[in-house]
Amino acid sequence: MLVAVHVKMMHLALDGLVSARALKRMIGANILVDAIWNQLGRHELHFDDNAIEGGYAYLAEQRACIRPALESGQPEAAWDAFGRLTHTAQDFYSHTNYVDLWTACQPDGMIPPASQIDPLDDMLLNSPALRSGKPYLPLGLLSFIPLVGKWFDGLMPADSHAIRFKSGSGIIVRRIAALRPVDCVPAIFSLSRSRISFRPLRVKK
Repeated sequence: MLVAVHVKMMHLALDGLVSARALKRMIGANILVDAIWNQLGRHELHFDDNAIEGGYAYLAEQRACIRPALESGQPEAAWDAFGRLTHTAQDFYSHTNYVDLWTACQPDGMIPPASQIDPLDDMLLNSPALRSGKPYLPLGLLSFIPLVGKWFDGLMPADSHAIRFKSGSGIIVRRIAALRPVDCVPAIFSLSRSRISFRPLRVKK
């Protein structure tokens, strides 16, 4: 997902819930998940290349870091873990076909507004049909270059992340990013083996 979209979603979800200092740190950690060293072979950080279970495990790992860090007086470490967690959670919806599967289940082919999408449908979270695109570097990165990126799209396989983001789920997720905070992708995730749930994380200013 593009950096600007990640940043916008963080502001929409967390403005007013955490201090400006905490939010800045969380956004920084969120953005770093897209650093080049986190793109090569780290599919679980982005739910790429069908690394669904790996992504779930990474969310659980980051969440497990938050409370101990806060209780030991290391808020920056907690904010960093939370920032990394939110990035991967956001990528889940834009890098996988979750939204496509959800809309396909709606009666009579109806496509409800983005705000009505259920982000925690147990059946879909555990569906064998849940898939994600492949990065196909470096072409995948080149396809996002403004003005010229579209010329690389024709070189990308149909299962590439770039093609998925520019159509289907990606379009809907970008619409979600423009919604009110209450409609945003969840602020914090609690992961068990088979379910994602969420609740707001409040940090004192």
